[in-house]
Amino acid sequence: MLRFMTQADAERVQRLNANDLGYHYPLLSVKEKLAIILSNNHHYVLVYEDAHEGVVGYVHGEIYETLYAPTVINILGLVVAEAYQGRGIGKALMQGIENEAQKQGIQGIRLNSGADRGAAHRFYQHIGYRMDKEQKRFLKYF
Repeated sequence: MLRFMTQADAERVQRLNANDLGYHYPLLSVKEKLAIILSNNHHYVLVYEDAHEGVVGYVHGEIYETLYAPTVINILGLVVAEAYQGRGIGKALMQGIENEAQKQGIQGIRLNSGADRGAAHRFYQHIGYRMDKEQKRFLKYF
């Protein structure tokens, strides 16, 4: 079942991030970030909840506005627990966020995916996304 994420989902989200995405971010930090994100109406965070296992996947997107292109939602995270992959959950999550975007008059979805994530690339193409360019990421922390 699809639903909006709540603060109560923080522990499961932290485990999905660590186990299935490889991002080991402390639970306290996830809780703090989630509180900020859930209070911001530019963020959309949906979870897929299994009746027995609880949250087994989520998608997180943020409104992406620029001066050179239509407003879209930028997917910041998509994960489905490995044991649940191949069951249509990722597709349901993406359709859910697409539906939310359309309700808000947003014109599309954009996302970036690591160069080494071939299975993810095939998934995105399978559900109708196309790669429009390759790029490098630059990062500077303060």
